[in-house]
Amino acid sequence: MRNRNLASAVFALALCFSGLAQEPVPIAVVVNPENPIKDLSLPTLRDFFQCEKLYWQTGRRVVVFTRPAGSPEHAVMLHTLYNMNEEEYRKLWVMKEMHGDVSCRVTELPSRGILQEGLRSYAGAIALVRVPEVTPQMKVITIDGKHVRDADYPLQ
Repeated sequence: MRNRNLASAVFALALCFSGLAQEPVPIAVVVNPENPIKDLSLPTLRDFFQCEKLYWQTGRRVVVFTRPAGSPEHAVMLHTLYNMNEEEYRKLWVMKEMHGDVSCRVTELPSRGILQEGLRSYAGAIALVRVPEVTPQMKVITIDGKHVRDADYPLQ
């Protein structure tokens, strides 16, 4: 009887977690608060994250931050901005380095606090952040005129 109750509890817990894992995690695009930009097109955002475009309209250098592999932000970046899996993404950057194409880097930052500091320290900084982790020191921008709260926002 005890084993059956334990098995039922484990099954119920697994159902709860599987339901949570399937829900999309809203990801905001944030920049340094001094950045005058309010909206980016999805292709421009891709260009920034793939280091195809290196400067903002203001002439400031773009500094791209991301969270480590396994984070929701990283997963959205891979799926939406690179259309790659983790292995393909790593190979892309190895190839860029081998060919001397290192004019830009996507810098992985291990914590929310370090990401906040990076955004505050670099006027050209841009990052993807889970909506619950957005702070007043981050400026959220829209993508193709869509706000993170919109149903058709592209980064979910």
